[in-house]
Amino acid sequence: MKTICIIKDGRPFWNEITEYLKAVNASIFPLDLKTLLQSVSEKNPAIVIAGERAYREVSAIPQGIPKLVIAEGNIAESKSRDVYFLKWPASRESFLEMTSRLLYISERRDFKTVISIAPKGKNETYLGKSLNFSMSGMAFKVNKPLSHGDILTISFFIPHTDKRLSIEAEVMRSSVNPDDGSVYYGSRFLSVKEEIKDDLESFISKIK
Repeated sequence: MKTICIIKDGRPFWNEITEYLKAVNASIFPLDLKTLLQSVSEKNPAIVIAGERAYREVSAIPQGIPKLVIAEGNIAESKSRDVYFLKWPASRESFLEMTSRLLYISERRDFKTVISIAPKGKNETYLGKSLNFSMSGMAFKVNKPLSHGDILTISFFIPHTDKRLSIEAEVMRSSVNPDDGSVYYGSRFLSVKEEIKDDLESFISKIK
């Protein structure tokens, strides 16, 4: 089940939003920003919902995690492509439509392709295989031991094109496949350059 983290700011509309979210198939965690930043790898939120008073602070949340800012006043322009605004009051239908769309953006899609992995600070490159993608990260296999917190550059070609994407990522967890004993890793993207975001989003949206 996906996780939605909400950062409340004392506004009365949060009771209404909490009721709306009961219609979403997700685990809901109300957190303050400091706690969220300390536990983002554990919670691994699909989206974060915050009040406009926390707008400036949500930029500290890792890139690739969609942030929905609830605004009662004029909606500000965001320079970040993963920050979205919803003007309040909003109908239940409008809120759930926006939430569902952002959950779709962050959804992981199964796709296997050859990737190259270059650990930061090492003059080495390994070949691996992706398992799934999302706008916020990737799961993959590689026959080299990696540790939680390792910073990598992951590169791959978009199928049927000559476009090669390179993205900096952090290893968040490792798991063992019970069927064959192989180790696979989960990573989150640390920075996706603006010039490749459209290519990445288009690629992920086409994975069935």
